[in-house]
Amino acid sequence: MTDREELAKLFPPIKRKPITNADRIRSMTDEELACFINEIEAEAIKRAGRYLTKTEIERGKAQRLDWLRQEATDGKTAL
Repeated sequence: MTDREELAKLFPPIKRKPITNADRIRSMTDEELACFINEIEAEAIKRAGRYLTKTEIERGKAQRLDWLRQEATDGKTAL
């Protein structure tokens, strides 16, 4: 048995599960998550036939960021 084979037997490769979209979301910073939520909202509004102005986008991002940084409540707080 070669050294490489012996090492492979002692230290088998670590099998990692693929990173999911939920994992990516959980690892986001407050700013990244606020942008992500805003993008989803903007896309929904666009599909309804309206586009957001740059000011509306920035205001929405600031509101989401403020909400994300608030102390958690019973989970029924609206955005």
